[in-house]
Amino acid sequence: MRPVFLALMAIAMPAIAHAQNLSLEHRRQVIDNLGRLLPQIEFTEVGSPIFDGDSDPFVVRMAPITNSGEPQLFFPGDYTIASSAIEPEALGNHLCHLAKQFIIEERKARANFMDGVDVSAGVGKSEVKFEIGLHERALEGIVRGILYLYDSFAGSDWSFELLVIGAADRAGPNFSRSLDPRAHFDEILAHPPIANDLTQHEIYDRATEKFAIPDPYSNDDLPLLRAEYMKSIFDNFLVRCNLEPRIQRPPRVLRGHPIAETQPEARTVSVYFYVK
Repeated sequence: MRPVFLALMAIAMPAIAHAQNLSLEHRRQVIDNLGRLLPQIEFTEVGSPIFDGDSDPFVVRMAPITNSGEPQLFFPGDYTIASSAIEPEALGNHLCHLAKQFIIEERKARANFMDGVDVSAGVGKSEVKFEIGLHERALEGIVRGILYLYDSFAGSDWSFELLVIGAADRAGPNFSRSLDPRAHFDEILAHPPIANDLTQHEIYDRATEKFAIPDPYSNDDLPLLRAEYMKSIFDNFLVRCNLEPRIQRPPRVLRGHPIAETQPEARTVSVYFYVK
């Protein structure tokens, strides 16, 4: 399996061949272009497989970027995003709103962008307001990546899926907080890591495992909760925009672990893009 990223926002790129034939130069060009086009997102090529049994992979991780002193994607101890609507359904609808705006905009330059996706009904309305604008920009950057990724492979024999992994920093040994009733997850299905050394890039089992989430939850539960929350938002986005026939759903969760230090940059999620 070889996951592949595509260039965004009408930048001229060489035609994408089968992933097995992508040169190192081409890979770097893809990642460099993505970094220039979406500066709010970090794109990193991962040189190891994600799942046990994968061979010769091309995996790119996508994660929101925040500068020192800026608020992270999640507040300390939280697994929901600070906005006027917390529910994954409402935020998924908002992402569809942003996606339709983007498709309409791109079709002015390229009429067949996301061909087959009907935006004749317009973009609709979204009343969701974010407390922190960079949170919306981060989610919008991910959505744009998803749209361009699918558009670049439309009509091929490839299938596409999303993998989400959450992170967290140390919140203290006595930290606990009640689950948010608007995003209440009492159990989460995730792929567990096979490797025991958490300082290394993990290899994950292809089989999923069910993880029970206590209420109140602890710091150890935050990576799973954050990943499941984002997965639910993306899943609702795919349904709302009628993209699920084109993009395999639901997205899947990889089990993450909190780090032992206080490090605000770890209050986030990462998304892996796979084209198979």
